[in-house]
Amino acid sequence: MEEENKYISGETRTGFAFSILKKALKNWELAEAWPEDVNSMTVKQTDHIMELILGTKQWKDLCEHVRDEDNIIDTDSLALEITDIMTAIGEDKTGKN
Repeated sequence: MEEENKYISGETRTGFAFSILKKALKNWELAEAWPEDVNSMTVKQTDHIMELILGTKQWKDLCEHVRDEDNIIDTDSLALEITDIMTAIGEDKTGKN
């Protein structure tokens, strides 16, 4: 497999650049962590899932990226970033990326 095809790369609307190893999306631990109903996903589940997808360093970097001047990681801001990342994953799976 060519190196560029091993990753899904993109940038969120606020400029956070990310790169996801495609095989991380086929990780058994990710499948175990994924809830049956994503609308009922807890914060702890989301944290664990995003760390499995992005890796520990990128996940921490993303949290720091949205940290505000009051040292708060705003849940709405982080949710928008996660949405952008998940959209990029979905687009890659449908061949658009």
